[in-house]
Amino acid sequence: MPRSLPRLTARPGFWLGLFAAYFLAQAVLRVTLGDRFNIDEAEAFLWAQHLDWGYGPQPPLYIWAQGAVFALTGPGALGLATLKALVLWGIAATGFALARRWVAPERLALAGLATLALLWLPELSWESQRIRTHNTLAALIALAAVLALLRLRADPRGWRFALLGALFGLGLLAKWNFITLIPALLGALALSPGGGRVLWRPAALWLGLLPLALIAPTGLWMAHHPEIAFASVGKLGIVATEAPAWRLWLSAFARNFVEFAGLPALVLGAFALVARGPAAFPPDARGEMRLVLRLVLIALMLVLIGGLVGGATKMTSRWFLPLALPALPLAGVWVMARLGARGRAAFAALSAALGLLLLIAIGAMLTRDPPLPGVPLDAMAAALPETPGETAILAPVALAANLALRAPDREITDEALLLAGPCPGGLAVIDTGEAPHPGLAPFLARCNLRQTGAPQPLLPAAPERARISRYSR
Repeated sequence: MPRSLPRLTARPGFWLGLFAAYFLAQAVLRVTLGDRFNIDEAEAFLWAQHLDWGYGPQPPLYIWAQGAVFALTGPGALGLATLKALVLWGIAATGFALARRWVAPERLALAGLATLALLWLPELSWESQRIRTHNTLAALIALAAVLALLRLRADPRGWRFALLGALFGLGLLAKWNFITLIPALLGALALSPGGGRVLWRPAALWLGLLPLALIAPTGLWMAHHPEIAFASVGKLGIVATEAPAWRLWLSAFARNFVEFAGLPALVLGAFALVARGPAAFPPDARGEMRLVLRLVLIALMLVLIGGLVGGATKMTSRWFLPLALPALPLAGVWVMARLGARGRAAFAALSAALGLLLLIAIGAMLTRDPPLPGVPLDAMAAALPETPGETAILAPVALAANLALRAPDREITDEALLLAGPCPGGLAVIDTGEAPHPGLAPFLARCNLRQTGAPQPLLPAAPERARISRYSR
């Protein structure tokens, strides 16, 4: 090992630069190897070019951020990859800032190694890079809220309450399930020594007023567009079933939590088995670590109880990301502080190997498993009809975005944008066999748009690919 390496790893800039280089490499791969958008990228690409208070079942903060990036880069893969890299780097940097609070200044390298534990969380290191958007941003805000809460507990000044309240509102605008984290954060603080006195300060009103003010416009938008805003409620599986709903929910919760946390628990647990023993922590570090563990447990219990009470039967592992992620830097510090030099070197080497493997896998995915495989996007874009005046072309969101990238002179939209906007003068609907949005037929009737003629193949040489129907007044 080079003698200068220990000195480098004792500097915050080394770790922040390392994380930046890694996510920059991911962004370069995305821009150079991928020319097709998956469904989450497609939504961001299309929606970010139309500023609004809402777009679909997801809250709008990620789309707003994407629009800000597009203002600098222009719409396209570069802007998509840039925002994703910034959010993922922010997660690593904020996780590192948390871990630094729990190690002595002279042992800062332990915080960097603890942050590498984030690589072992597949939902973050793979799924968030591959397809996630809103969940990833919510995870960043969740870590920032935990950090702000710890700083508020140590120094309860008024502006710190306002900052935490703003993060609550931004978290809700990133992902609605962030609402579970808010009572978990406040409950964990209230149960910590002196935390109750902090929450009784008049400045604590910011913790409620700011979130309400921030989400109010989007709430009003949802009230005016319920057919779009609540289109994904079925994902919870709140329907009559033969088996008791509580049993299905408990099974789904346990299965998805193991899927979410199993790998990092296995890896960190294996290193904990060879750890030397207890380690010293800075003053109040143990108290903060207990607070973070408590808030994660409260958040998970709230989700579990909420699903039981609400009759949910389905869930997905990605819903755990904003709620359980703060526990990972904590677990990383706890394990790294107990490992010897050889154990920490082994963990660093394995994490580096995993990072390299992930980069290779991302490159392979972009080249061998692209979105919409086999769809002749270039030919379809060339065959699109003209869109004079107020005529628009409607397609499923993934297809619409990929066609819009290849035909920027056409007015191409998806159902979420169409149903929330004004009536077009005319409409050309591309049918690929997917079920139409239930709100489309009422929208066509309200806009007095009637089909003219029979559907025609978009590509005469491949009529099974898509058919196009025209509507006019």
